[in-house]
Amino acid sequence: MSDENELETTWQRLITGQLKCRELPKTLDLPDIRNDMERLWQFTARDSSRRELGACIVLDQNRLKLEHEVVGIPRSVQPMHRVGDYDDHLGFFHTHPLYPDGTEAVGFSHKDFAGALVDDEKLLVVRSSQRVFALVRTERTRLPVPVSKQEVDEFFAVFQNYYDKELPQDKAQIRANHHLCCWLGFAFYAGEFGHPLKRELNPTFREKLMSFLRRTLMPSLIKG
Repeated sequence: MSDENELETTWQRLITGQLKCRELPKTLDLPDIRNDMERLWQFTARDSSRRELGACIVLDQNRLKLEHEVVGIPRSVQPMHRVGDYDDHLGFFHTHPLYPDGTEAVGFSHKDFAGALVDDEKLLVVRSSQRVFALVRTERTRLPVPVSKQEVDEFFAVFQNYYDKELPQDKAQIRANHHLCCWLGFAFYAGEFGHPLKRELNPTFREKLMSFLRRTLMPSLIKG
């Protein structure tokens, strides 16, 4: 995705909901919003209340911008506008403060996934310290409809399932993120701040099948 023309085409197809799984780039670079991501993260890092900050991701002449900044509460922040409110809105960027023990939050929370569905977000980006993660809507992503409390609880149950396996916290969170991406049809990207993000999951049928086998058949075989 380093070619500028390819980048412009991808953003345009993404904002209109036309991006297909086979068109997903292997890497996702976000240089246009890097300075603002750093500024918002530094606010979160210095904030003793550990509040999340966020801003709408806007497409302005084929370049991304962060606008409509908002200050949330500890572990939560809401966008000022839904994507459908304006034709140039792609999605939402927000920060995840470090945990009290100094470790990084990995990926997105169950409520982040719910919000992405409800608000029809095409691109959702989160930063926690030096790690950056992105969800990208594809043709396999559920259409924007209200998400019930029961569904939100089901999303959280995915996280709890991996926590119950007594995995390290970061591995449990990343597996839960991959699981929900397969389920809901989002592509998942991850990487270090200042560098292109690498695609870790493409929600194709093959990937969904392999994810199902990893969660069900493989553990059974390992147990004997």
